[in-house]
Amino acid sequence: MSRGPVEVVVLTFPADTATARVADVVRAMTASDAVALIDLVLLVAEDGVAVAVDLEKVDDPTFAGIELEPATVLSVEDLEGVAASLSTDRLAAVLAVEHRWAALAAKELESTGGTLALHLRVPPEVAEAAFRAADEREG
Repeated sequence: MSRGPVEVVVLTFPADTATARVADVVRAMTASDAVALIDLVLLVAEDGVAVAVDLEKVDDPTFAGIELEPATVLSVEDLEGVAASLSTDRLAAVLAVEHRWAALAAKELESTGGTLALHLRVPPEVAEAAFRAADEREG
């Protein structure tokens, strides 16, 4: 595996959130290089209609320095699906990210003759409950 798995993540914010705060969140996600940003589109509700703004077309210096991989992963259908669920009091950042750490781990795994046999995603609420229970046992 030369590339890590790619995932679409939708982050929502109050509609009046400054784009600088959105950029800060994106920078925090990609700061360690464990995750690479491939695609980013902002969806903003205007007069009850979601308008898509591609990061490459955002004329906002707060997004300067946020690097995108040279690929377009998000489709019009992806964005329409998010837009349909976006309430007028929210804005969304729709990101396609590559999990680079997984490609590095797979390379090491392959060098041992091993393979990735299963990859599951634990729902956030289940993971949070497990961590909370562990904290209660320790505390």
